[in-house]
Amino acid sequence: MKRYALIGLLVVSLAGCVSMGTKVDEGQLRQFERGRSTYFDVVARLGPPTQMTLHEDGSREVQYVYSQQQMRPESY
Repeated sequence: MKRYALIGLLVVSLAGCVSMGTKVDEGQLRQFERGRSTYFDVVARLGPPTQMTLHEDGSREVQYVYSQQQMRPESY
């Protein structure tokens, strides 16, 4: 019985906070210079982007999306 209670507590605690994507903060962005940093520099430091667009002029636009949800006990 204790085993099921422990598993139930673990499931509830894990369901309380969910995050997806790559979180990028201002400090990480300061490492890059527009026109000097390459796509490979960015990927090496931040990992693969969530989305990439290749423009007609050959330039790339990358997007890193981060989502975090946290459950509150008041919601129940």
